Amino acid sequence: MSFTRPNNRGLYLGRIKAVDAAGVTLRLETELRQGDEIEIWVKKGGRATAAIDRMIVDGKTVNAAAAGTVVRFPVRGKVYPGDRVFKVYSSHVAETTRKALDPDNPAFKIPCRMHIAGRSGEPLVLTCSDDQGHHVAVRSEIALQPAIKRPLTVEVLKEQLGRLGNTPFYLADIEYALEGEVMLPLSALNQLRREAVDQLTQKRLQAFSPSTDVQVQIARRGVGNMVPAEAGNRRSRPGLSVWAADLDGVYEAALAGAELIYAGGDELTGFSWDQAAFSRAVAIAREAGAKLVVGMPRINREEHRPLWERYPEYAVKAQADGIIVSDLGGWEMVRSRTDLPIYLNYTLNFFNRWAFRFMADRRIRQITVSLELTLSQVAALAEVSPVPLECVIHGPLELMVSEYCPIGALGSPSGSCNRDCRNHSFVLRDRLQMDFPVFTDQFCRMHLLNANDLCLYGELERLAKLPLVLRLELKTYTPQQTAMVVNAYRYALNQRLSGGNVGDVEGMMEQFKRLTGRGITKGHFFRGVE
Repeated sequence: MSFTRPNNRGLYLGRIKAVDAAGVTLRLETELRQGDEIEIWVKKGGRATAAIDRMIVDGKTVNAAAAGTVVRFPVRGKVYPGDRVFKVYSSHVAETTRKALDPDNPAFKIPCRMHIAGRSGEPLVLTCSDDQGHHVAVRSEIALQPAIKRPLTVEVLKEQLGRLGNTPFYLADIEYALEGEVMLPLSALNQLRREAVDQLTQKRLQAFSPSTDVQVQIARRGVGNMVPAEAGNRRSRPGLSVWAADLDGVYEAALAGAELIYAGGDELTGFSWDQAAFSRAVAIAREAGAKLVVGMPRINREEHRPLWERYPEYAVKAQADGIIVSDLGGWEMVRSRTDLPIYLNYTLNFFNRWAFRFMADRRIRQITVSLELTLSQVAALAEVSPVPLECVIHGPLELMVSEYCPIGALGSPSGSCNRDCRNHSFVLRDRLQMDFPVFTDQFCRMHLLNANDLCLYGELERLAKLPLVLRLELKTYTPQQTAMVVNAYRYALNQRLSGGNVGDVEGMMEQFKRLTGRGITKGHFFRGVE
């Protein structure tokens, strides 16, 4: 990603060392081959391109040169010593890709050997074997007949039995053991080939099939193992949860009536969560009768492990009510290092009951469903879920998380980061003049949020009938904004549940817009994924 160049920048090859009538000389930073294409960033005059038709190394013409080699090749146009050179097309990658996409490439198929045997008046027997010792034998339904015109020769058999293009095999060898000149209709021969290949495929796949014992265990387990021992399967009424940005946000959410509060995870507002902050958050939530769940970061890469592996320890020491995880690695670490209840975030993309079975664990207390589900699909899932489901209904949703930070890239002419993201607000403005908020987290990742906030305030009458936990995603909201939004949803939800009057729904949604300066959207809840 780059502000100055939207297309392929290529692989850096090095800087030009010398320019003469024969071309340019440079020391390669990566491999270069004949047929590759390069682009030179000329200090005076923009860009120069060239196809590598000829390369010279130590006075000799070569087809390829490894990194560290000094090469010379001709270039048209005016270029200068010090200009940067990039490889924008790799002939080797292109050829490898072509071979990989070629369905007849033997390198990507399994060798198959065939043995043909039979005599006139008896069925033809075709035996097939693969490189792992699997073998099958099939017999033709009709008997071989004496050949009058076209006997089954080795050439005919290779032609017909070697037609394995859409199968995982290729014909590596064929043995001919037919007695006399016999014939069989080609249609029967083709049918025999299909049966043999199907059976050989099934035999090869048996090694990857679960045993009967495993299948029985899966059938017995179902999704029941996810049911907490001390909890029932369903909620009788919807609950209200909030993901808060900081301690003040936790306080406002608890005061306004949130029953479940998430804290931690990706720190987008500059507030830093540590042991003391989590302990204080738990105390604030408990005092208001709410639960406090510690959030793991959304992405947990190995190089940042010293930072993110502290979160389970913080949660245990703070005596939190659980941990919400957003990726499989975080889930496994939380399971192995703590005994706390586990909440699963929407980034795990729960879409159906099979996903529930895959994540079966008695410690799972709640699952947040995929943001791509419609409301009717969420309702259908709620009927079969063994644990309470949560649905995000308000807040700015993430469109992208990236290691590339445009704020840092613009921080100085050299592209070094000056941490302006902690002192100012930033947006990416598109061609329609829509502003997409940009935040950075504690790992210097960019989080690009939607230009419009998700808002289902106007759909609470329908949502109140479903056994769901309704989440307000407010991790970028100020404490004042958090207080206003949570109060509005708590009041409206209580009124819906008691049959009371909510008041001016459209007026409240206009207040939401004024509060953030952004528009609102219903997401995929009614139009689905396009």
